[in-house]
This record gives sequence, C-alpha cells and structure tokens, in this order.
Amino acid sequence: ITYNYIPTYLDQVTHLDANMLFFTLLLMGLISMVGTTLFGYLISRDGNKTVFLYPVGFAIVMFIVGSVVQLPFYEFCILMVFSIFDGSAYTVSQYWITSAVPDAPEFANGIFLLMCNLGIFIGTMLGGVIIANIHIFYIFYASIIMMLLAIPFVILRIKLYPTGKPELK
Repeated sequence: ITYNYIPTYLDQVTHLDANMLFFTLLLMGLISMVGTTLFGYLISRDGNKTVFLYPVGFAIVMFIVGSVVQLPFYEFCILMVFSIFDGSAYTVSQYWITSAVPDAPEFANGIFLLMCNLGIFIGTMLGGVIIANIHIFYIFYASIIMMLLAIPFVILRIKLYPTGKPELK
C-alpha cells in the first residue's frame, strides 16, 4: 500500500522540497538493493525465521515512519530502513513461493508474478481509497494492518511445513 504513495506522502505530509524529494527517492532506490542482498543472506541462513520476522520488522519500521513524520531528518533516516525492507519484499516473497513448490519453478515464478501484480493493484487501490476518504497520513497504518494480518498465515505454514515444502504421501 505504502510504497506507491511515498512521493506524495513526502510532499504533502513531510513537506520535502523537490530537490530533497528527488534525493530521498534516489537513495531509497539504491538502499533497497542492500535489502535484497541482506534478506537473501538471511533467507539462506534460516528461511522460516526470516519470513516470520519480515512482517513484524516491517510493521515496526512503518509505525516509526508514521510517528516521526514531523521530523524530516528522522523521517529521512527511518525511510532508509524502510527501503531495506521494501527492497527485500520480492526476495522474501519469491523464496516463500518457490520453497513451497521446488519441483515446479516455472509454476512458482508464475504464481509469484501474479501475486505481486495483484498485490500492487489491491494495495494501490486501497491506498487511493484511504487517501480519498481519510488522509494520506494513514497509508502506513493500513500497511501495518496488512503486515500483521500476514503473520498468522506465516505461522500456519511454518507449523504445517517446517522444512518449507509439503511432503507428498
């Protein structure tokens, strides 16, 4: 929900000028590559733990982003941490899907692409509804709710398939 509206959020809520907005978005994009690498490493160490901690950590970061909105320097700093999590979203999702069906990587990749596009569509639509009816400030809280709603499903899958993939019987 949140990422699609970051430029608008930084303009309307944090009141960054155009130059600082450009610099912030550029740096966020560069730092997101660190997130991809970092979470790839963490997944290789312990995939289940990484996938479980991802929505928890990202929800905490989003809460802090929403909390320091009136303090541009702190907002800038926490947005860099946000970028690490945002950059790793596709890495975590790709791992989670492909680990469920390792014998059908093409199928898993198709499901991954479908879910990413569907998530972007639904998140953007939900964000637009929130902005139109409430205020852009609340998009972070909607994202937090979505992250928290994901946690029980992550726990369920880890409990049912601790090795990451269903066992055929």
